Amino acid sequence: MGADIYGSCAHGRNCAPAGALGQGGGPALPTELRLFALREMYYIVNMVRYEKSVRKQIEKRAIPPQVMKTLHNALNALEQTRDLQLFDVKEMRGSFKRTYYRLRKGKYRAIFFFDDDGLAVVYVGKREEVYRLWE
Repeated sequence: MGADIYGSCAHGRNCAPAGALGQGGGPALPTELRLFALREMYYIVNMVRYEKSVRKQIEKRAIPPQVMKTLHNALNALEQTRDLQLFDVKEMRGSFKRTYYRLRKGKYRAIFFFDDDGLAVVYVGKREEVYRLWE
């Protein structure tokens, strides 16, 4: 027999720990598929453009990963539909060269705008920081 990519459990079958693929268990993904899934996730992230400062915050984990995932999913939906009624989105007040919007998810806010290329996120941070910087 060939090499076992899933590993063996105590009773000799190819089993994965419970919850390995979400709630139901089942075989874990081989390394190649996990890496492919990560590459696909990276591709999806590129559909919404993030400013360099926001990307640095994400890399440094200054924004909790679960919060960023929630924000990204909402921003991705907004980018695809351009329907501002889907989430708690409001237009930012002020005299700016373009129209900025803010997306609220819990204590965090994302400031973004639409252009010909899609949606661009210019700032993500806690409520206090966003409104202090964007007044």
